[in-house]
Amino acid sequence: MKPSVGRWVHHTDADGVVRAALIVVCAMKPGYAVGVDEQDFDVTLEVHGLRDHESNVYIVEQAQYSPARSGHVTARGCWTWPARES
Repeated sequence: MKPSVGRWVHHTDADGVVRAALIVVCAMKPGYAVGVDEQDFDVTLEVHGLRDHESNVYIVEQAQYSPARSGHVTARGCWTWPARES
């Protein structure tokens, strides 16, 4: 799936905490003529939720995509698509 501005995703922080994040900037990486998958894009996230015991919003620039599930150790520091309900 291609990321785009306005899409909600999950961001897993370095401690494994998963937060909701909004894609606010999405651009193809240099050298790509057509973006095919998530790794082809530079994504900036607006992450929502608690941080240091305070409710706030913070920005993560050039967030990397991880194909792992939200919260997984390999997804730390990355964004992922929310799991689909069946």
